[in-house]
Amino acid sequence: MNYLIFLLKKGLKSKLALLSVVLTIIVVSTCLFFNLRNQHVQTFESRAQEQILFDIRQKKHYTPKEIKQDPHDAVSLIDSDIQVNKKIQKLLHKRKWRQAYKKQIAYNNTQLKSSPNNGTETSKYFKESLISQILLCKALIRLNLADQSEDSPTTGTSFFLYIDDLVSSVLIILLVIFICSQLYTKRFANLLDKDTLPPIDTGKNILSNLFTGYTLAVALSVLAIGFSFITATSISGIGNWHYPFPYYTSQVPFNIYRPQSELVIPTIVLRMLSSCFVVTCVYFFAVLTKKSLTTLLLNLLILIGTNQLTSSVKLLSKIGQYLPTSYFNGVSVSSGRLSFLAKNPQINEAHGIEALIIWTIFLE
Repeated sequence: MNYLIFLLKKGLKSKLALLSVVLTIIVVSTCLFFNLRNQHVQTFESRAQEQILFDIRQKKHYTPKEIKQDPHDAVSLIDSDIQVNKKIQKLLHKRKWRQAYKKQIAYNNTQLKSSPNNGTETSKYFKESLISQILLCKALIRLNLADQSEDSPTTGTSFFLYIDDLVSSVLIILLVIFICSQLYTKRFANLLDKDTLPPIDTGKNILSNLFTGYTLAVALSVLAIGFSFITATSISGIGNWHYPFPYYTSQVPFNIYRPQSELVIPTIVLRMLSSCFVVTCVYFFAVLTKKSLTTLLLNLLILIGTNQLTSSVKLLSKIGQYLPTSYFNGVSVSSGRLSFLAKNPQINEAHGIEALIIWTIFLE
């Protein structure tokens, strides 16, 4: 027990651990700052404004004579489009959410009927985007609340998922690799393991080292989760637990929406398990190589490399469900995005929990 406490104090007091805490706080705070600045971008109100400005520019291309004659009703259609988007803006400004979303659905359906069916990628993407917006509107009608920026969420629950998706899935893993690479290789001096000198049982030695690493990794994960949630909640509120979150499925080419509450627990579980797996992997290579730089490079290559390439490399995509590195991003896994991009429906949270536990036990 004394040896375990010694290792914990050693790990917690290390400069790298303190630097990791500061870096995590700075990154999360910076993300929240920019999200607050851009919280009105990529909302239905901002899109309506963009469409109005686009229509005004289009109308300027017509001469007064063409506007007067308007043989193909082109100018009339532009004017009608402007009026519809102004109506949507007005309803949103008055916080009449349901009326605004119903108007948006009607507008999108009109756009779908009039959009060209030429089979191009641009036309296909445009239609899929319109259908996704319709599904989002239907979900928001049920909740009767304002939409938030897709790219810059600011409420507690949504921001926590945003941070885990874009920051924690890489930053936390990197920090754990650096901290544990230093922690586990300091014990070796000229290939001599100093931990074997005291009269400590080998099993207890391994468990003490792993438990120290697990504690540091979980603490860092909790910091990222807790700090992002608390700071965003203190400014913008906790947000609606059932706010629609984009979900990917191979059955349809566009996003469907599910309550974000369905992603919270799987995301937290995968974050904790993946952090513990990384600790075990670093410990394995530290004991194997006994060199700090070699341990660091091997883990960066194997863990970060395979994680980033799973969705793009065909071989990794096919066996992605068996790779623990596929599950570093809990939001991507739980929302079906990774399985959609990798074209492998077997990549899901259930297989992720199983793979991470099995590989962690195997490497121990």
